[in-house]
Amino acid sequence: MEEVKSRLRQLKPFIGKKADRIWVRYTTADKFECRKWEQVVNLLAEKYKINPIEEEIVLPPPDQITANGDIKIGHTSYLNQPPHEFGINFHELTRHVGIFGSTGSGKTTLAKNILRELTRNKIPFIVFDWETNFRDFVSENKDVKIFKQISNCTDCIKYLTLTGTI
Repeated sequence: MEEVKSRLRQLKPFIGKKADRIWVRYTTADKFECRKWEQVVNLLAEKYKINPIEEEIVLPPPDQITANGDIKIGHTSYLNQPPHEFGINFHELTRHVGIFGSTGSGKTTLAKNILRELTRNKIPFIVFDWETNFRDFVSENKDVKIFKQISNCTDCIKYLTLTGTI
């Protein structure tokens, strides 16, 4: 019973008040009828790609105006809403930035796209590249500097100070 209730809660953004009506029918049905409603709920969950393990509430993306930013990151994809561009603003990058995700989820691609926009807008940045994923970034832009094997970042600080970056 709790599993059906949980699934219907997850389906509600997709099917609206139908989820409530299904719940009423399910809770008032006999055993045989309950199995049929469970099948309906499971089919709907499969149709809308509801993961039975995932119990978290998925928050909706910001509206189109709020999601507009100086640096375009991608497009929103949420339920039955039309997709729109999603970006971040330069002022949101005035502090430390972390990009987290599992292997292959696009962390490096996202970071490089942000760095390309920063470079294009002549905004300074520092990347600590322990995995050497950004070495090819130098070939894209002559103003990007790579410091290899810096033990205490002295060379990096000297360069940034001499160029007026800091």
